[in-house]
Amino acid sequence: MARTPKLQSHLILAEKVSRWAKEYGATDDPYIKAITDGLVSRKRWPKFATLDPFILLPHPNSSPSSLLKRLSFALTLVRNILVFVPVALTWSAVSHATSAFAIYVSRNTGSVANFLEFWQNGFHILGREWVIGHIAFLDFLLITIVIALTVAVSFTDRRISMIEEAQIEMADTARIEIGLAIVDFFFDKRTLTPLVMNQSMAQGVNRLTSSTESLARSTKILQDISKDALKSIRKIQ
Repeated sequence: MARTPKLQSHLILAEKVSRWAKEYGATDDPYIKAITDGLVSRKRWPKFATLDPFILLPHPNSSPSSLLKRLSFALTLVRNILVFVPVALTWSAVSHATSAFAIYVSRNTGSVANFLEFWQNGFHILGREWVIGHIAFLDFLLITIVIALTVAVSFTDRRISMIEEAQIEMADTARIEIGLAIVDFFFDKRTLTPLVMNQSMAQGVNRLTSSTESLARSTKILQDISKDALKSIRKIQ
């Protein structure tokens, strides 16, 4: 059975960049298009090596659940409308009570009932739905609903904010990871210049220094082991 050919590193990086761009809605970004095309076609690599991906990579926007946003908008709209309903209801009740009281006074000229007493009792002229006790209870219910909606809106907005913060953190992490992958790939693809040579030499010196230090530590350990072994042999002799 023929083996599946292993993808080359530039195609793997192109796939990573494309997948990242699709996930965060950045497929139309000019830098993303240019670098993916360049990786696939193996063109302009020295140029890309001189560019800083951490500057050119787009910053994805967070996108919390649209359902939560619609819910927050609906709750806010209903809350804002209900805020004025108790006032409108109360003044409508006052209007009905005033009209009914005028009728009551015209029919009962010798009555000593005052307006508040009439508004509460109705005296079979004012409908029970407009008496002050019923209206006050409805106002209480409406204000309670407004308070509950205010709490719900605050909770929903806080939830949206938390989701946005988490998504921004995840997006930044993913952006840094893809940026590091681009830098690592193009690091040795740069055009040979004195600056590049100096950097490469500095890296070589650092590796050589690290290797020398490791070799020195290993040699010292071997020397100590040899000394201990010789001492043990002499004791036996």
